[in-house]
Amino acid sequence: MEIMKDFAKKILRRLIRVTGYDIVKWHSVPAEVAARKRLLDGYGIDVILDVGANAGQFALALREPMGYRGKIVSFEPLPDAFARLRGLADQDPAWEARNIALGEADGELKLNVSRNRVSSSFLAIRETSTAVEPQSAYESECVVKVRSLDSLLPELGVVKTDSRVMLKLDTQGFESRVIAGAKESLSRLSLVQMEMSLVRLYDDEVLFLDMCDLMRELGFDLIALDPGFADAATGRLLQVDGLFARSVA
Repeated sequence: MEIMKDFAKKILRRLIRVTGYDIVKWHSVPAEVAARKRLLDGYGIDVILDVGANAGQFALALREPMGYRGKIVSFEPLPDAFARLRGLADQDPAWEARNIALGEADGELKLNVSRNRVSSSFLAIRETSTAVEPQSAYESECVVKVRSLDSLLPELGVVKTDSRVMLKLDTQGFESRVIAGAKESLSRLSLVQMEMSLVRLYDDEVLFLDMCDLMRELGFDLIALDPGFADAATGRLLQVDGLFARSVA
């Protein structure tokens, strides 16, 4: 009997997914995930640009448990992380992976590679970070291709004229540079999610309050915050993920 129930649920879910919707057990989904899904649904997001994708963790969370079924384009410059990312994206027809970084202008830049890979950055890392997470220390470097969103967006076939686009940034202090290279593209974006530091973890990064001011000047309001990287020994919060929505005139 249980086998038949499971089979019926799978068939029903597949049929509903064809319409662009999904079935999710809301009582088993964390409250913050359910809240973020309501925001994505409320803004009608159907394309997500996943910048700083690493091995695809964010995109996987979008699919399950969030239940997002729209297009995803993930960008990751590190060769080893990209290999894992592409392996996942190749199994999902609505998920595209590109082996590049985003920045202020097209070209090449030296990327500092951290031991844990996820803390890799174009910026010099500070002891504030390595003291809390030793694996964030750099162990090597590599030169990677960089594109600005303004030059890249017209090439992305998944972004149609009527697309509702969200830009997600997890670029380890480089977020302001990506935004600087997206000035013309911002009018096409409905939501921008980015990681922001409360204390300086990388040289020359723009901190939380200044980033909020910058986004406000560019026409985006902060509508949600999630806690991020913290010092486990003291409980001090070091980074947050902020979600910005284009201001309504």
